[in-house]
This record gives sequence, structure tokens and C-alpha cells, in this order.
Amino acid sequence: MRTRTHGVTSNNRKKVEFCAYSFKKWSASRTSSAWLTKGRDGMEDQWDIIIIGGGPAGSTTARYAASHGRKVLVVDGRENIGSPLQCGELVPSNEEMKRLCPKVPEIDDLFQTPDEAVSKKTEIMKIIPPSGKPLSFKFDGLVLNRVKHDEALVELAKKSGATYLTGKRVVDVIDNKVILKDGSEITGKIIVGAGGHHDVIRRKYWDEESLNIPVKFQLIEGEFGDDLELHFGTVAPGGYAWMFPKKSGANIGVGIQRKFSKGKSLNGYTESFIKEYGDSAT
Repeated sequence: MRTRTHGVTSNNRKKVEFCAYSFKKWSASRTSSAWLTKGRDGMEDQWDIIIIGGGPAGSTTARYAASHGRKVLVVDGRENIGSPLQCGELVPSNEEMKRLCPKVPEIDDLFQTPDEAVSKKTEIMKIIPPSGKPLSFKFDGLVLNRVKHDEALVELAKKSGATYLTGKRVVDVIDNKVILKDGSEITGKIIVGAGGHHDVIRRKYWDEESLNIPVKFQLIEGEFGDDLELHFGTVAPGGYAWMFPKKSGANIGVGIQRKFSKGKSLNGYTESFIKEYGDSAT
């Protein structure tokens, strides 16, 4: 059993859609011009584009930009991108995305999910409201092995020419300079923030408010059927709970707004929700 706690604020596929498609259009409209000098460790310290964060949005943006001749550097604080796992692992299939977002072109090129990263394909999503009576909807989804998925996106970006700098935390961005925790600086013509809710660019330059919902989940062995489940109400006040079946288990978790939790901890809500699955969870 593995447990993770973190905050969720937006849908990864929509971030990928916005970042990557915008950069594809931008890159294709310009001729390549390398802007590079060697840094103190042999790493170029000036780039066309620096992307902070190597998750799905960052890696897909890097793939598009690098494939059009840009000198692209992705900086990520993790040593191994994809680990540790940080989400419920569910995404719409490409066919579902085409239905949901019919005006977005080239979905199959934008979202490249290797077969080995798909743990289970699903067709039904059950929404369980406070009444407890489930509402079933057709939903063509993929429950991923998210670690393999993110690793595969990194390899696609590298094959297109992107460079990765991992294990390096970005602490500030000043004009066109990215400042790392070790004191080194990297310069880029364009800096892209793809680091999620706590991204340094987001914190420093954006002043809009967003809803931050802390979540906790566990990967549990057992048999959980084929249908996705989303629960709302007192089981997850101000948020949601989920059960996403996988090949040999499930990803089960809870997200809450603490101001509605009446003093009960996120751990308490998660433990209570998992217990509802009884003998299915081992």
C-alpha cells in the first residue's frame, strides 16, 4: 500500500492542451536561433526556452518546442520525474477528449499515452451524490500507471531534442533568469511555468485566486470492478472522493476543503472512505 498527500488545483490534460498547442504554433512560426553559452558545470546557461516542471504539461510543451528547433531546457526538482506518484491517475481517452473538446486539433499527437502506461480502460463513471444513489454516465477513460506515463513523456521530449536538468529546485525567476537553489542561474528567452499550484512563476507573477484542495490517496490491492466512482457530500466536504479501479487494485483517495471539515483531519476522512470498501481492499 502506498500513500501520498498533496494539493490539486487543475486538470493536467487541459494544462497540456493550452501550453503545448500554444507553443507548437509559436515554434512553427519562427526560425531557430540558438542562444547558448557554457555554464560553470558544462551545462548551457542560456536557452531559447526554459520550462519549470517536467510533468505532462512541461514535457509535452518541451516536445513541441524542441521539435521545431528550439533549444529547450526542462528543470525539475525531482531526481526521477514521475516519482513519487501525485494524483488519482485517471485521464480521458483520446476519443473522449475529442468528444469533450471537439475544436482542439491533433488530439492524438498532443496526448501520446503508451500502452504500457495504461493499467485499465474504463467505460462507465458513477457519480455518487450525498443521497448515495449513483448516477451512471458513459465515460471512455484510462486509469494510468502514472509513473510510467510521465517517464514516457520525458523520453518523447528528449527524442525531440529537449534537455532535462533534474534534482534542481527553482527558487526564483527574475526577468529572463531562472535562479536555482544552489545559487546558479540559467537564462532563457522565454520562461514557462509548468510546476503546478506551487510554481514559482505562478506565485510571483499571477495574482488571481484559485481553490487549493489537499488530497490523500492510497494504491490498494484487491478486486474493485470496472467502473469509476466519484463521491460527493459529507464523505469529502467541499471536495470529492474517488475509487479508480486498476489492473490488480485501485487508486482510492479523498480531497477536502479544510474550512468545511469540522475539525476532522484529511487522514480521518481518507481512512473512513477506504473502510467503505471492506474486504475489497487488502
